[in-house]
Amino acid sequence: MRLKKNIIWRINFTTGADKDFSKLEKQEQKRIIGYLRQKVQQDPRAHGTALKSNDLVKIWRYRVGKYRILS
Repeated sequence: MRLKKNIIWRINFTTGADKDFSKLEKQEQKRIIGYLRQKVQQDPRAHGTALKSNDLVKIWRYRVGKYRILS
């Protein structure tokens, strides 16, 4: 029997990111939130790209339209 993974990640915005996010058009906000919920929240490493600097080993980036999301 195979066990199904049901790990769901929590998504939090920093204060600065929240401020920038609130300045986006509502349609863009919905698009980004939809992407984060559908793809990143279920399996963050499946859709992102790890940053290559030694100092940034644990940071991943995601592209949603013309926006880049760092986590």
